[in-house]
Amino acid sequence: MAMVPFVWKEGMSSEVEADGAYWERNMLALHMGVYANQSYQAYVDLLKAEGRDEKLDIKDYPPCGWYYHTIGEGWSRVISLFDGRMCFHIPDDFDLGNKLPQIEPNWNGHGTEDKWLRVMKKCGCELPDLEK
Repeated sequence: MAMVPFVWKEGMSSEVEADGAYWERNMLALHMGVYANQSYQAYVDLLKAEGRDEKLDIKDYPPCGWYYHTIGEGWSRVISLFDGRMCFHIPDDFDLGNKLPQIEPNWNGHGTEDKWLRVMKKCGCELPDLEK
């Protein structure tokens, strides 16, 4: 069954809107993973073509993928980005397509706050003062 994109409509319940926000987050994570892997492969191919691949630590696997990890009924998969530095549990009925490979679990131990603070810093956002 083909995936149908979430489209916000006036009058949706807050539950449907929340589900839509998660769908959008999951699609962005999936897209980021596929794009990162394609970019990584292009980089590896370029290094190999230039004969520079033996001097670098090139992995034999892509930096992004998905794996099984159950956190509750209907939630048994994780999209893992950048060697486990960003992980997102996704519902079982979310279509991962055929471009993101299944990988071994690789969560690096980060918490949600750590994950988003790292992303904010990487994007040049002003970080909050969490000591207040």
